[in-house]
Amino acid sequence: MKPIFKYISYLFFLAILATGTMTILNPKFEFNFEDFFPQNDPDLDYFQSFVSEFDYDDNFYLIGLENNEGIFDELYLRKVDSLTKALKSIENVDQVISITSMARKNTSRNHPGSSSLR
Repeated sequence: MKPIFKYISYLFFLAILATGTMTILNPKFEFNFEDFFPQNDPDLDYFQSFVSEFDYDDNFYLIGLENNEGIFDELYLRKVDSLTKALKSIENVDQVISITSMARKNTSRNHPGSSSLR
């Protein structure tokens, strides 16, 4: 009877290992914020009223870029600008903001004629 128990133990271990492997290889993420609130919660009601008026605000990607030479490297900035333009050309992309596409507002009173620099 011990050999049967041994084989059943091996099969059980393999089943758990297979289940764990499938879970690791196929992760699922839950992004429904309403599931984070208990039902009949005043905060959930407030959140739902906000969403009905303004829609969800989580439809964006944030991409961070790093350059070992620093941010003011001309070649790096040209590559960032090329990436910015390429991302803007993708269908259904509404807006792309990068360091090369932002305007800097000069608030200095010493230069009244230059309120915006590009």
